[in-house]
Amino acid sequence: MSASILVVSGSLRKGSFNSHLARQAVARAPHGVTARLSDAPRGLPYYDGDLDTD
Repeated sequence: MSASILVVSGSLRKGSFNSHLARQAVARAPHGVTARLSDAPRGLPYYDGDLDTD
């Protein structure tokens, strides 16, 4: 049985520790697991809790 995992870092900052960990998770995926790093956050709108008035 194989598994596929999409890894997403929540940080867009260059040199982000979270992004580093995400890349390491992809690189160290065990045998039988296909892991891919998503660049989706670059295309998503930013969330700012200070601006959320709901």
